[in-house]
Amino acid sequence: MKRYYGGEVVKRGIYLSLKRKDLVTIENEEGLLPSGSNDSYFEVPPLLMIVVGPLMGLIYVIFLPFISFAMIVGLVANKLWLGVRWIGESLLGVAAANWRPGVAYFAWWRQSKEGKKPRHHVEPKGEKKPRTPDLFSELEKEIAKRREEENKS
Repeated sequence: MKRYYGGEVVKRGIYLSLKRKDLVTIENEEGLLPSGSNDSYFEVPPLLMIVVGPLMGLIYVIFLPFISFAMIVGLVANKLWLGVRWIGESLLGVAAANWRPGVAYFAWWRQSKEGKKPRHHVEPKGEKKPRTPDLFSELEKEIAKRREEENKS
């Protein structure tokens, strides 16, 4: 059998692409095979199509009921799998630790005496907060002074 490639001009006939699993019919005296040059085609003799065509139809008619049964079985199996997975995830949720990534309470949350209700961290009485040096007050004053000078001029 001679091999033809996509984009090639061929004579009238039926051409089979094994890569695309496609039959292409060229009805004019000469025609162009579709797709790119990577796809290869083989010319199918008309007598072979007369024999193979009805056999393909017979196979389709015979296996059509089995295909519907297989689809129904697949649908039921999928629903059962989803149910089993849902049950497994719910059981795993009960057994797993309460871990929530991305949530951090650090030191400003403490547990209240009543139980697991969080409350804000409260400084103990009598202790003074350490004073941090005011680094930006001088800078703010200088900025304000320069803005006033710009507005005057």
